Amino acid sequence: PTCWSGDFTREKCCIGAGNDVCWDSEGLYSFGRCCGYSITAPALVGTFHANLTRLLLVARKGTCAVPAGFASCAKLWRDALRHADQLTHPAIREASVLLADTWRAAGLLQDVVRESPGVAVSIALHAALAFIDDWAGKQGFEAGFWQSIADLIVLYPQKLPVISGMDLTRLRIAALDDAIRNRIRAHYPATLQEVLAERIRSIDQSTTTFHDLLSHAFLSAFQELVQVLDEVQAEY
Repeated sequence: PTCWSGDFTREKCCIGAGNDVCWDSEGLYSFGRCCGYSITAPALVGTFHANLTRLLLVARKGTCAVPAGFASCAKLWRDALRHADQLTHPAIREASVLLADTWRAAGLLQDVVRESPGVAVSIALHAALAFIDDWAGKQGFEAGFWQSIADLIVLYPQKLPVISGMDLTRLRIAALDDAIRNRIRAHYPATLQEVLAERIRSIDQSTTTFHDLLSHAFLSAFQELVQVLDEVQAEY
């Protein structure tokens, strides 16, 4: 059932420390299910929102896009992740995409990686996962889509040797690695079929060369998908 109706709104029930009147004793309506994430302790909900709100604010103002702001943004990111249990919380997704896009557009991605490799990789993988989830179920993708994801994911193997084991867990890097691999594996058959069907529809099936073209389409589509998997360094 939907969580929101009448006086029960996301703003009333989820923002800040939430509102106990929104939830039932059976758990059908709970903070975790309706607000889209869980928190390690109810008292920390306000801290979680405060850190994310502050991070989004400074990111939008451009503070994270200058070297002097890297350290403070990294601290806000760590503080926000410390109290969030899910990888796909909307505010975390928004913050990661905003930061990743800002750094890539300004040519600062490598500078951030040098300043704080663990945080940079964590934000990059969160953004890559958000892009993949946004693309799932859509027809086709924009030019450069997979390259933008590859630019983010490639930071992980490059900087893995200098990221501590503790940060791999605290910054959700290991969990993001698994999530991205699982997403790619799950979408591979459907994507392959979509590409092949598009190729077949574009061919005149009445020509004598149709079967030769069909075989070439299969091979070409497979080759392109293998290249994509290589670019994002996914095991297949």
